[in-house]
Amino acid sequence: MADQEPPQEQPIMDSTTGGERDGSRDVSEYRKRQLQLHLYLLFHAHKCKLRVCNVNYCKAMKAVLVHMGTCKQKMDCTMKPCASSRKILLHYKTCIKGDCFLCLPFRQNPVLQNARRLRRLPNRRHPAAAA
Repeated sequence: MADQEPPQEQPIMDSTTGGERDGSRDVSEYRKRQLQLHLYLLFHAHKCKLRVCNVNYCKAMKAVLVHMGTCKQKMDCTMKPCASSRKILLHYKTCIKGDCFLCLPFRQNPVLQNARRLRRLPNRRHPAAAA
C-alpha cells in the first residue's frame, strides 16, 4: 500500500488570500479529514528519513515533494498532487484564522510549533564550525 498514489483532492481554500471560498462553511467532516490527512502526510513525508516507512502514502508524498521542488508550473501543474499540495501548504503558511479546521490541529501540536520557531531563527553556525 505504500506505493499507492496520494489521495486526489481539490483544496477548498483560496490559495491567494488564505481564506475560504464561498460555501466552504458547509464542508463535510469527511472532506475536512481528507484535507487534514493531506497536510499531515506532507509534514510527515518532509521529515521522514526512513527508507521504508509503514505510513501509507509516505513514499508517494516524498515523490510529490521532490517534484514540487523542481516544478516550474507551480499552481498550473497538471500533476494533481503537486498543485493541490502547493495550495494546501500555501494556505497553511498564510492562514491567520484561529479556528481554521485545517490548520488548528497542526498549530496546537507542540512538536510542529517548535519546528516553526526554529525556522524563524536566524542561521547560526555551530561554534566549532566557526573556528
